[in-house]
Amino acid sequence: MSWQPGLPGLMIILSWNCRGLSTPNAIPNLRRLAQKHRPDVLFLSETLSTSQQLERIRVLLKYDSCLSIDVEGRSGGLAVLWNDKSKCKIINYSRNFINLEVDNSQKGVWRMTCYYGLPERGRRRQAWDMLRELRDMSSLPWCIIGDFNDLLSQEDKLGSHPHPNWLCTGFRNVVSDCDLTDIQLEGHRFTWIKSRGTPHVIEERLDRAMATSDWLALFPEVKLINLLATHSDHSPILLQCEPVTRTNFKHAFKFENLWLKEDDIDDVVGMAWEREMSAEVVEKIGVCADELQRWGRRKRMRFKEEVETCSEEMEKLRSRTDQESIMRFQELYHNHAKILVQEEAYWRQRAKMHWLKEGDLNTKFFHMSAKARSKVKKIEKLVNEENVVITNQEGLCEVAKNYFDSLFKFSEGNHEPVLSLIHPRVTLEDNQRLTTPILKEEIHAALMQMHPDKSPGPDGFNPAFYQHFWQLCGDEIFDAVKVWLERGYFPSSLNETNICLIPKCDSPNSMKEFRPIALCNVLYKIVSKMLANRLKLCLDKCISEEQSAFVEGRSITDNALIAMEVIHALKRKTKGMKGELALKIDISKAYDKVDWGFLKGMLLRMGFSNKWIQWMMMCVSSVNYSVLMNFDKVGPIHPGRGLRQGDPLSPYLFILATEGLTALIKHSLERGEIHGVKICRGAPVVSHLLFADDCFLFCRANIAEATHMMSLLDVYGAASGQEINLSKSEVYFSRNLSKAAQEDLSGIMGVKHVMGTGTYLGLPSMVGRSKKATFGYIKDRMWRKINSWRGRALSKAGKDVMIKSVLQAIPSYIMSIFLIPDSIINDIERMLNSFWWGGGTNNKGIRWLAWDKLARPKADGGLGFRNFHAFNMAMVAKQAWNFMSKPNTLVARIYKARWKIGDGSRINIMSEPWLRGEDNPWMQAPQNHTSVAESIIRIPLLEEVTEDCLLWQFENNGNYTVKSGYKTYLKNRAIEQNYTLEKEWGSLWRIKTAPKNKHLMWRVCRGVLPTRTRLRERHVMCPSECPICEGSEEDDWHVFFGCRESKSVWIEAGLRGVIEPRMQHTNNVKSIFLDICRDETPNVAGAVATIAWCIWNNRNNWVWNGLKDTAKSIAMRAV
Repeated sequence: MSWQPGLPGLMIILSWNCRGLSTPNAIPNLRRLAQKHRPDVLFLSETLSTSQQLERIRVLLKYDSCLSIDVEGRSGGLAVLWNDKSKCKIINYSRNFINLEVDNSQKGVWRMTCYYGLPERGRRRQAWDMLRELRDMSSLPWCIIGDFNDLLSQEDKLGSHPHPNWLCTGFRNVVSDCDLTDIQLEGHRFTWIKSRGTPHVIEERLDRAMATSDWLALFPEVKLINLLATHSDHSPILLQCEPVTRTNFKHAFKFENLWLKEDDIDDVVGMAWEREMSAEVVEKIGVCADELQRWGRRKRMRFKEEVETCSEEMEKLRSRTDQESIMRFQELYHNHAKILVQEEAYWRQRAKMHWLKEGDLNTKFFHMSAKARSKVKKIEKLVNEENVVITNQEGLCEVAKNYFDSLFKFSEGNHEPVLSLIHPRVTLEDNQRLTTPILKEEIHAALMQMHPDKSPGPDGFNPAFYQHFWQLCGDEIFDAVKVWLERGYFPSSLNETNICLIPKCDSPNSMKEFRPIALCNVLYKIVSKMLANRLKLCLDKCISEEQSAFVEGRSITDNALIAMEVIHALKRKTKGMKGELALKIDISKAYDKVDWGFLKGMLLRMGFSNKWIQWMMMCVSSVNYSVLMNFDKVGPIHPGRGLRQGDPLSPYLFILATEGLTALIKHSLERGEIHGVKICRGAPVVSHLLFADDCFLFCRANIAEATHMMSLLDVYGAASGQEINLSKSEVYFSRNLSKAAQEDLSGIMGVKHVMGTGTYLGLPSMVGRSKKATFGYIKDRMWRKINSWRGRALSKAGKDVMIKSVLQAIPSYIMSIFLIPDSIINDIERMLNSFWWGGGTNNKGIRWLAWDKLARPKADGGLGFRNFHAFNMAMVAKQAWNFMSKPNTLVARIYKARWKIGDGSRINIMSEPWLRGEDNPWMQAPQNHTSVAESIIRIPLLEEVTEDCLLWQFENNGNYTVKSGYKTYLKNRAIEQNYTLEKEWGSLWRIKTAPKNKHLMWRVCRGVLPTRTRLRERHVMCPSECPICEGSEEDDWHVFFGCRESKSVWIEAGLRGVIEPRMQHTNNVKSIFLDICRDETPNVAGAVATIAWCIWNNRNNWVWNGLKDTAKSIAMRAV
């Protein structure tokens, strides 16, 4: 088939399982979709039609071309219709797919597969094999769209019965094998429905579009939209490959971290700072911004062009041997490296991936992440107060302005009913510590606690600027902060704040579906952070034990444990006349509606000094906002209430305000108006739990107490400005309460009744018999993160950091409370192992080592990844330790923590471990055992008798930590499994070189480098001889020491004296490299690792790209 005329840019693809085109409503629905969305390519599955019928439809819809596969019996039938401008060419087709090539004049040639998955569950593996075969048909960028008849996770289904896990796992595996990323669906979550309008309704996401990372790099702004059609039980999906359209707007100044790599940056900033010697700090910051903006325009950011220019000139010079050419080559080489580092810094700053540290270049990853963030940040439509959809920029700005004017508008509150219940808690000594003159060290510490890449405020300067130039501006900033606090107000521009809108859901349509994050000026945040650091020290005595957020020594897990225990007790309670209830309330815009007068009153009643209250209120009330709406700033907005999400002080001030609710509940508890819940006889009464704005309330399930609890919320709301969102609140009842009574009470409270299936603080409120079903979502979350196409662009060292900083953290929270089933842990470890070893275009790399070996400590030959079973045990043990070591906490009292060793009256003296050490000998005659006697003598004698306490022997301070518990578990496990610890590995990770070079050394020493000899051992068909010299077989020894090219590289690098003496004593590469790491200086060992990486990289460049360098060039590159 010949090529059709070309498509200039935009392309729209519509896919629909139409479930037959012969019914009366089918064609009108299809025509409406085609006319409204004008897709360039239309894919129909289950047409139940013949080619002749599809030809008539093609003419009706005015498409130029059509390929159809006829119906067989009463099922099947596919059709693709396209216009000539789409420049499509059919490659091949079957009953389940149609393969096309698309030639885009701007993007190049790519492949599109229109797919219909086999619907029968017994043929799923056949369908998965078909997808793998489709992947192998071409190396072009690939997009596949259609009805897959498969689900990726349990979140893809809404219904009574979960989808079988083996089906989700099998489909996820094939998606990973094919290097496909699922494109996010905008609109309704599901694309197929059954039994609509009945209690047995089932919805699933069967229709989707997926693409390879190289296709997504061509179309970073791609959108997949769920449409509505009434004819079929499937929804049509619309794929838009559209470019970003931007209007002209003035760029606000933003400090670029890449400027810190420029040689003259210190001079530019120094001259600007000293220009106005008598000016205030804020004015000097403005002068620096103006000067940097002018200077920055001369610093081009055309990274690709500059890199190519350097590369072209180096290519011309690489074979020359005269001194001038060599010096010019080195100059270009260093400039080339500098540009790459600057490019990484540029995209890192925009990507906001703070978990990935500097080191190896991950520019492509940061670039993709920044593009994705830009796509998420763009707001295209909003519904205004009149329920009208607004799409133009001017209208969007107006919607935002009106919303925040209303949200932050002052509202008179009735404070006294709450404030009258607050009693002083802050002492004179506390106030003296809070208001003592500030120190320069405090200011510097507050600055250094900020991540350098955090977003700037309106002045454009991020923390990296102040951290780098602290020596220049630190003294003046310190003096300015002292002046501001002494006089009691800030300069007018200091507390200007931008509001950035962060979506709460995938497809936000109203302002309520965005979270307003305040981007404060860093100069203000330094002051706020310093004050917050002081306030933290006295929070413990100000905040009740029911509040677990932001107070040192308290944890989110405390409240989660209590809540689950209470819900479990309500479920178990099937007898008795008195029912009980748990009310989980949702507070609408909690931070944004805090009444300033109420907050000030709370601080005053708690006993804070007037000076401290003045400092707090000057931080809170001097703000004015501008809203960032796409490329415009909307404002100013002058608030009359609210706390900023993004201000370091806000979390602490908010929990101080919530003490008002605690006071109301405890007052009612004392008066007998509510009674709370006791999970068992002798346990403390639980009336409420708070974690910031997450609130759980407990009382008896009767009309009087339920009504009174709701009235308390009304009183608190009238005083504090907080509003309860009843539509998102939930109530649980004990099982001894009749269904009729439950319905009556939920109706009185105006809250929906749930059966313990909800969540609290991100955890399931109740765990049923099947932990595998309850915790299956952990695998889904981890798979979605792993499958992220941005992750495919990471280097090996970048993957290392991503696994340790991001992926391993996903199950940590739930592992701190529950023992996760082994089957789920095994699946998680398999996914991570696959991600680590996966590579190339199909992500189907050989898994050279099992996760168990990768999870060994680095000093033992592993990579220090997490053994999840050991970590789970160590995390749960932390809870047990807290129960024993802190028996007076609410959670410990509820769980009846066991006694710690006190005065000796409640312990078994013969069984307790009195002596420090692992053996814990039982003592009968210490005089016969010298070591035991010495241990007894070393026990310090106290001057006075005090209560004994529990000690953890593996920490010097005696306190249990998850880290030491994890290490102890692994050590004992190593002894049980009888494997020898190879301590020489530790020296490898201490050498001074880039992380990627260390990882290469580890792979070589671990015997997992994919040389041709090793690949053939794994049954990979490839030649065995060295691709460079085409002589001996390529094994580790030959690659680094045997090949004539590698020998020349070591000579050119001046490292022959380090390598050759060791080669004379052994032919083991691991022994040589580890010996060098152990015995040579870190710099020399680092140079060896760098040369080894360059040798291997040159080999790969020759194998895959047909390019190789001379030994001299390789050695020069490693310098």
